[in-house]
Amino acid sequence: MEYKAQDTGYFTEQYAGLDRSRGLRAFLLLLAMTLFALSITNLWAIYAPPKDLLGQLLHSAFSSVLTFGIVPFLFTYVQIPKGFRWSYLGLQPMRKLSRALWIKLFIGTLFALVLIAGTSYASNYLIEHWSGVWGDYLRTLQERIEEATAFIKQPTTLGIAIVRIAVISLLTGVVEELYMRGVLQPLLIRTTKSVHIGILLTALIFSLLHLAPSYLLPIFIYGLLFGYWRHYTGSLYPSMLLHILNNLLTLLVS
Repeated sequence: MEYKAQDTGYFTEQYAGLDRSRGLRAFLLLLAMTLFALSITNLWAIYAPPKDLLGQLLHSAFSSVLTFGIVPFLFTYVQIPKGFRWSYLGLQPMRKLSRALWIKLFIGTLFALVLIAGTSYASNYLIEHWSGVWGDYLRTLQERIEEATAFIKQPTTLGIAIVRIAVISLLTGVVEELYMRGVLQPLLIRTTKSVHIGILLTALIFSLLHLAPSYLLPIFIYGLLFGYWRHYTGSLYPSMLLHILNNLLTLLVS
């Protein structure tokens, strides 16, 4: 059976197992789990701060796995009935799509990439030339974010470079998609009762979590791109692959 965008039964089938009436309560539970995980990683950073590049990478890996990897599985175990958990997360093969939908997805992807390039250039130009208090604030925030992530660009040995690629590209791409498009997006879709609003809100949260002003719009568009691939294919694997490839390209270019 091929899935077409207008198939009305797909919405219920894909997100079965999550009662809409429990949407807000489920969202608050996910938020509480996330904040608890972040508090643990922050305590580690405070009381045992990493002293070198390898330590920073290990802390980043631990933080990503705990917050974006373990939390989704715990949330799904608590909230989603047995038999629906893997499909809710999108950890299943892609649905068979119609040729027309494949074409739309690929055209949409190309259009999104053009928008990302344009908004990235425009954002950097705007922040660089914005005068006044807000301009100073955005430039200061951008500098602090770049300082905090400077370990990404540090020259190092081949072994640690491989670890860096594994953590920043592969691991981060997998667990962030597991959290954002695996748990949060279907939760917001059920809560808002709208596919498009759910995807848009997820992309907005995804963008804001990255903090860097110059990346907000490009990452928001990436979030939309990943979200629609996740929704229409019924699988998390395409968005994971796109996310990993983007992280890898960004890492190699930087």
